Amino acid sequence: MELYTVAKLIIESHAFSEEFTRQIIGKLRRFTAPEELETTDLVISREIALYNCDKHDCDNIPENLWQLAAAIAKKREITITCYTEDTSVSRTRIRPVSLEQSGKYFILTARDTGRNDEPQHFRVDYITNIVEHRKRFDI
Repeated sequence: MELYTVAKLIIESHAFSEEFTRQIIGKLRRFTAPEELETTDLVISREIALYNCDKHDCDNIPENLWQLAAAIAKKREITITCYTEDTSVSRTRIRPVSLEQSGKYFILTARDTGRNDEPQHFRVDYITNIVEHRKRFDI
């Protein structure tokens, strides 16, 4: 029951590639009660068969999430390279504050060090590179 609930959330978010979705569900499957596995596998396999993930600009969303969460926890400034809405590429030094999911996208909220510390929002799937700096910050 718990595996199905978590798998349903992951599948319905359409936030990850099909391969990563299968990997994470496979890992979670190990913690499912043996008497629930047959039904759970049947239901999840139907959901996965219909899975249609949008192609993201960046295939390393899980890695980006991990690096961003670590920078937030350590309160370290980072420089991100990312696509903009018009598909150009920009580099920005920021102070990451939080990660949120909005529909099928993960959004990074950060303070831009070059814009009077104004809050900025970045789609995690648009981020192609993250460089963590030694400089710490307080919010």
